[in-house]
Amino acid sequence: MRKILKYILLSLVALSSIGLIKPTFVMAAGEATATIEVKVEGPAGNVEVGYVDESDQVSSDYKKDGPLPSPSSKSITGSDTFTISYPSVGNYVYKIKQNPNGYVDHVTYDETYYLLYVMVYYDTDGSMVTALEAQTNGKPNEGEYDPSGDFSHKPKEICFTNVADKTYTVIYEDGEHGKSSNPSESGKYIGEYPKGGNVVTPNDGYKFTGTYKYRIVDDAGKVIEEGTTDDPTSIMVKGHIVFTPLYEPVVVPPSPTATPNPPKPSPTAKPGIIIPFTGDDTNLMLYGGLFGISFIVILIVLIYQRKEKIPF
Repeated sequence: MRKILKYILLSLVALSSIGLIKPTFVMAAGEATATIEVKVEGPAGNVEVGYVDESDQVSSDYKKDGPLPSPSSKSITGSDTFTISYPSVGNYVYKIKQNPNGYVDHVTYDETYYLLYVMVYYDTDGSMVTALEAQTNGKPNEGEYDPSGDFSHKPKEICFTNVADKTYTVIYEDGEHGKSSNPSESGKYIGEYPKGGNVVTPNDGYKFTGTYKYRIVDDAGKVIEEGTTDDPTSIMVKGHIVFTPLYEPVVVPPSPTATPNPPKPSPTAKPGIIIPFTGDDTNLMLYGGLFGISFIVILIVLIYQRKEKIPF
């Protein structure tokens, strides 16, 4: 039995040495990721990574329903990335485009789209790796395709551009009773918002109410929208915007006025009796005394006349 096993082992070694039996690699289990760099030029925009359309000419060698990034749509200001995870090897194709998510007047949105090809394969060490190739509007980008078959390179940065008809200005007027520190903001696209930061300094006797009157006009001066707001940064640019601060007078409370001293009551007045003040300061006590003396003198004369019967 041992001799039989020995002969079998020697036979396998011999067959392997002449190439009739090839050794195979055992691939390590794992996961690969592909990172897509996306840049938006101009105002912020929504970008989505989705599946290709029926009209897109794509080879059947690429799967059209592969894993998607989560989230598959982002609102991007400047640049951002999407990450796709792959549990197994394979070739996949996606479509990347701008999704305005609600169109705004006066804006021409970029209709450029990209077909993104992702190759997921085993590296020489058995690990899973990815390679990406992007095509603009379905056409290969110059310098992005390597005919040698080495897919280790990365595609150029995928870029979108929002094109507005023109830019608009945001003006902060002084108003009737003060000054504004931030007279204007230029280069604003439709869909953007003012940066704010205006400081209002009211004139003496007035105060800023905290409210602006605003008016949005087109190039011809036609009013698009108008109203009032406490926050200029909440008003979306749809044309030229003019903010006018509103003021109100500062109300000064009246100073208390002096009241005349009430008249002092006569010393002979009884409690509870109010003697009216007439402005006549004649000494009534003197006249009262004289009247009393005169009365006594007359009374004495009358009594004496009766006793002495002295005629007058």
